[in-house]
Amino acid sequence: MLPKPHFIGLSFFLLLISSHMSVVHCATNYPFPGNNGQTGLWDMPNARVMPDWNAQLNFSYQDPYRIWSGTVGLFDRFEFNGRLNEITSLEPGFTGQKTFRDKAVDFKFLLFKERDWLPATALGFTDITGTGLFSSRYLAFSKRIKYLDLTLGVGQGILAGEIPSGDAEDFHFSNPLNQDTRVFGGLEFHITDDLSFVGEYSSYDYEDLKGGKEAKWPVNFGFKYRFAEYFLASLSYQKGEEFSFGLGVTFPFDPELLVPWKKRPFYNTPE
Repeated sequence: MLPKPHFIGLSFFLLLISSHMSVVHCATNYPFPGNNGQTGLWDMPNARVMPDWNAQLNFSYQDPYRIWSGTVGLFDRFEFNGRLNEITSLEPGFTGQKTFRDKAVDFKFLLFKERDWLPATALGFTDITGTGLFSSRYLAFSKRIKYLDLTLGVGQGILAGEIPSGDAEDFHFSNPLNQDTRVFGGLEFHITDDLSFVGEYSSYDYEDLKGGKEAKWPVNFGFKYRFAEYFLASLSYQKGEEFSFGLGVTFPFDPELLVPWKKRPFYNTPE
């Protein structure tokens, strides 16, 4: 059970954000976030990124993990994600903490946009600094076919059942040819513009994750819903044994309201 103070704090946080929505203009159909805040399925990533100059704040809970995250998209190519992971199954790491906490930074780059029969292709890195408890790197492919968005990818690090030892930099600068690699995949079925069914095959070894426990089966599925234009909610059944949920808010920045310049195309083709 999520402690009551977290519900109160999260509700206040969402109310505070909504009170400032008059200064931005909504652009719906954002890609939904995964459990760690990055655009993705549940635990597995996909090749989608946040639109240019847009952001999300998210909270997700999957026993024993509570994840608070913030994500920003730039140029329709780059996605940056910062998160605080709380692991309730472990003793606090420092005096004064109530739970074990670990910070992480994630990065995704859209190599190729989706075109005709070619899928979107993204290269991503998770937990790129610090302890590297949740470090991974991956190449993901996503293809939209009418209402169905299909994803297939290959990953290393925790995506291949390995927990990198030492600093995160040691893993991310290591030779990819010397690392184990696994395949992951999933789908997102768009029931409506605001409601999706999402399912995935997870390549994690959950029992080897920090504070984790063995999963009954490697399939996660559930629903993601966008309401009141800005807000997100998700409910899923994960690891074959537990329900998980997430809440979030999306908001675009209008460049003219923040700094005195107008947003222009990232690249103009010469005439």
